[in-house]
Amino acid sequence: MKSLKNKAQYLLVLSLLLMSVHTFSQNTFINAINVLDNGAVQIDFSLSPNTQSYSIFRNSGGGFNSIYTGSNATDNSYTDNSINATLQSYTYYIEAQLSNGNTETTQQWSSTLLQTQDGNNGTAVLSWNLSYPPNSTYTVWRKPLNGTFTAIGTTTNNTYTDTIKACSAKLYYKISYQAGANPCNSNTAGQVFKNLTPPTTIIPINITLDSDNGNIVLAWEPPPATDNDIEKYQIWEMNDMNQSSSPTPIAEVFGVENTGAVIPSPHLCDSAIVLSVTAQDSCGNSSVWEPIYFFRALHLKPVIYDACTQECTLQWDTVPGWHQHPADGIRIFQQTNFQDFVQIADVSAQTTSYTIQKIYPPTATATVFISKATIHNSISNRALVPKHLYRLL
Repeated sequence: MKSLKNKAQYLLVLSLLLMSVHTFSQNTFINAINVLDNGAVQIDFSLSPNTQSYSIFRNSGGGFNSIYTGSNATDNSYTDNSINATLQSYTYYIEAQLSNGNTETTQQWSSTLLQTQDGNNGTAVLSWNLSYPPNSTYTVWRKPLNGTFTAIGTTTNNTYTDTIKACSAKLYYKISYQAGANPCNSNTAGQVFKNLTPPTTIIPINITLDSDNGNIVLAWEPPPATDNDIEKYQIWEMNDMNQSSSPTPIAEVFGVENTGAVIPSPHLCDSAIVLSVTAQDSCGNSSVWEPIYFFRALHLKPVIYDACTQECTLQWDTVPGWHQHPADGIRIFQQTNFQDFVQIADVSAQTTSYTIQKIYPPTATATVFISKATIHNSISNRALVPKHLYRLL
């Protein structure tokens, strides 16, 4: 019994000692911190009814200093006008001296500093410092120039990316969160956001020279989903300097989903044809051409027929690879008397000529076909001598 009595006395003394030192406040606390439009910080708080005096402390980066002292226990708000919280975050706490000699100290609370960055791709990238209380849900607000703020989303992170459906727009943002029933707001931040990012490079699938109809037939891979704002594809004829032969494209294809083209060509069999396809989005940004992504047609030269030896020699330009992937080989096809083409040879990708022996009467049409492990197959123009047609594939 005596042991229990001594223990009770010990706990009473310990409680009195704890009450006499600085304790985390039960009656004095900060309710909310808001950044005002002029960069000032408004601190809303509650004081113990027994408060005789209180001090507000601020940390601007070099330690806490007292910025205000009051003596009215009914005070509940203070505006710090001596700083600019649109440039940096400030941390505050309040220390209250009570009539019983005790001191109550609030939690430390920082103003929310919002910063924006133009992604240059039609996005606004927002970031801010994590605030007290932890695990807050942040609401993101946006307003256009001369408009009003509208909530556009929520997040528990301290970053947010907003997609802007405009090529150029001046927008303003702010972040808010709830501390219990009390709203807290960041500064307002904004700038002009632009979409300057071009679509990704167009990757070719194949190019076929349709000698029957005098057309160049192209196909390319669908663009990634991030390029769904493509409005049109532009097709350019390239020269030996890897530049366009003309300031204007030879054809345009409208619609992001249209990934192929048929282009009439007056010089289908005259020379090797090299094309490039670029994409232009809704903001006028165009992808760039790169030589490794050029459409390089297989050019079969006029057939050489030797009547003495009854030999027919096919010649063609070096077979290009497709975007850094070499060709696997070349297949040679022959058509006679308007029958179907039949494969007559299979040669290496490095081969640039082939001789067909004992042809009589003279024969010829050929189409070069790049045989690859992938689907990137291309057909050349045809070359003709009497009664026979050849092509390479």
